[in-house]
Amino acid sequence: MITLGPSIAVANYGTNNIGICFNYGNGTFQDHILYSTIHNSNPSSIVVGDLNNDQSLDIIVANSNHQNIDIFLNY
Repeated sequence: MITLGPSIAVANYGTNNIGICFNYGNGTFQDHILYSTIHNSNPSSIVVGDLNNDQSLDIIVANSNHQNIDIFLNY
């Protein structure tokens, strides 16, 4: 399958981070970039949207261990 559109974001439950593979737009992705979440948070879900209406996507991460969220703006 070739993806020409969206990038990929994943929650890494056991390592307290999220990984993002940005799409080059030609069916390939750059190597994943890791972004840390709160210590011992166990991120379990991700939602992407423009929270602050600045035309850039933001990432909301649900942390199951602390029952809170992390917000990453402008990704």
